[in-house]
Amino acid sequence: LGNFSLLEICYVTTTVPNMLANFLSTSKSISFVSCFAQFYFFFSLGCDEGFYLCIMAFDRYLAVCRPLHYPRIMTKQLYTGLVIFGWSCGFVLFLTPVVLISQLPFCGPNIIDHFMCDPVPLMTLSCSEDTTTQLIYSTFNAIF
Repeated sequence: LGNFSLLEICYVTTTVPNMLANFLSTSKSISFVSCFAQFYFFFSLGCDEGFYLCIMAFDRYLAVCRPLHYPRIMTKQLYTGLVIFGWSCGFVLFLTPVVLISQLPFCGPNIIDHFMCDPVPLMTLSCSEDTTTQLIYSTFNAIF
């Protein structure tokens, strides 16, 4: 539960500070690197949140449906492995879409009418149609 709380705090802090800065300032811009960092951390932490909800559901299932087996199954090693798995999966999985989208050529107007860097507006700003990147992004949306 502590890991999930930390995850939620990190998840919110990927977008809220930039959103508040945009509301309060006249300059509503973000650098290319900051945009992709925000995109990466927002979606990675969102994916991690899904994994942690599954881990918590598994833990509660064992506690409610198998209370006598719970101490034998939920050992310190399993708990540590689940925590490491939960934190690392989203960060590893979302490297591919972020790297692919960041490699697209951007030209023309570079203004996104959003308070965060979302992949769909980033792909529409691109000068080229990259079907591979769109297919990978669509696959990630369908799975996660």
